Amino acid sequence: MRVESERVNVSETIPSPWFPAQYALRKIDTISDKDKIVILRIIRKAYQYKDIKINMLNTRRRPLVETNSIISKVIKQYYNLPLAVIGKLFNKHHATILHYIESYEEVLCVQNKHKELFNYLVHVINENKYGEDEPLRVDSNSKTYFDLLNDYNELVVKYKTVKEQVIKIKSILDG
Repeated sequence: MRVESERVNVSETIPSPWFPAQYALRKIDTISDKDKIVILRIIRKAYQYKDIKINMLNTRRRPLVETNSIISKVIKQYYNLPLAVIGKLFNKHHATILHYIESYEEVLCVQNKHKELFNYLVHVINENKYGEDEPLRVDSNSKTYFDLLNDYNELVVKYKTVKEQVIKIKSILDG
């Protein structure tokens, strides 16, 4: 699905009760209307993918928190919005968003069900921003962008684990 280049009224794209993010995005001037629509689609598609219902919003249920973690990571990575702005999308404090992103990077990104949602949301971004229907092939080994991104996320987790182990070993040797 392509986003048209003409200006679109963000309030008309998604039903209001479903999305607290819709109100927050209306007040943010640093994002184009096209990007606002894509961000709303990301949230909607993620909630549909994980079967998040309206009565689950603003709760601490695990599926909602994990889904919000993945959405926060995708939005931060692809739009580089400040944590406070991402927090407004979920009616959360910026520290909660920081925790969401860190929990994704440390725990969730190694679980296939969460990697699948992450990759799906990246595909939604690419499809809406660039009109891509197929993932772009980027290397001679025929790995898709999604495969490379999964490899990268796994390496980040391994790096953090090794770094923590090195710090512990150094403290033992110095102590």
